[in-house]
Amino acid sequence: MASQTAARNAPQYEGSPLPSYTKAPVGAAVVIWPGALVQMVGGYAKPAAAGQAGPMLGVSDDTYDNSGTNSTGFPVYGNGTAGSIVASKIKPGVFPFANSSGGDAIALGNVGQPCFAVDDHTVALTDGGGTRPFAGIIWDYDASIPGSPGPVWVLCGPFVTPGVGQGGAAPVLGSIISLPVQLAAVAAGSIIGAFTPGFAGKILSAQFAVTTPSATAGRAATLQPEITGVATTGGAVGLTTANTNAEGDVVAGSAITGANEFGPADTLSVVASGVTAFAEGQGVLLLSLVAA
Repeated sequence: MASQTAARNAPQYEGSPLPSYTKAPVGAAVVIWPGALVQMVGGYAKPAAAGQAGPMLGVSDDTYDNSGTNSTGFPVYGNGTAGSIVASKIKPGVFPFANSSGGDAIALGNVGQPCFAVDDHTVALTDGGGTRPFAGIIWDYDASIPGSPGPVWVLCGPFVTPGVGQGGAAPVLGSIISLPVQLAAVAAGSIIGAFTPGFAGKILSAQFAVTTPSATAGRAATLQPEITGVATTGGAVGLTTANTNAEGDVVAGSAITGANEFGPADTLSVVASGVTAFAEGQGVLLLSLVAA
């Protein structure tokens, strides 16, 4: 099925969890419409689609035109290159989607089961032989809702499956924690965003998305994830003026290979070191977690 070509009505389910917005730089040559299911693909937000691997971030609350041609006529648009604009209003939660058909159609009896993205507004019961990414958990089914916005209510957001969200393996609930960072406030030993997740799991990765560029040359800092004061093996995000000087830049941390398991009472934090103080700039540190 085809992706959206206009905004759609996608009201949030009453009492839906995960109400806060998340943000991500927008991929090259794409348009994200209001109501579209947004997927993180290679570090960039794109409309969800079959054949793409990556976790779902939620549903867009705004138009993000990075077509490079201002095809929507929207007053704010990108130049078509990856990361030229940032999608700042992506909302995790429970939202309605159109149903697939045939053996992929979802019914009330499927509540609580995983579903998979056919496109950015349609979900299916199966992964289509490993071609459809995991969209979320079926929360409700209401046959009285017409094709748009759709009868299938799905708990969607930063969820992952083994193999980063595509294929037939059972889904595992996960999340992407967004920690705002003012670069000028980062000093050696600074602790960023200490919190207790309340469940057992693992830190899978860390990355930094630039929302306001830095400019002053020669600045640097390393951000290291820790679990109750113990650094993960890998995961360090090395920031410099050179890799934070453009809005939408994404700086990936090194691969996390160990010491990344946490319990319900552990405190997760990020600690700064190797700091040559930034004069300006800000962004969002993204920690990908998965429940045990």
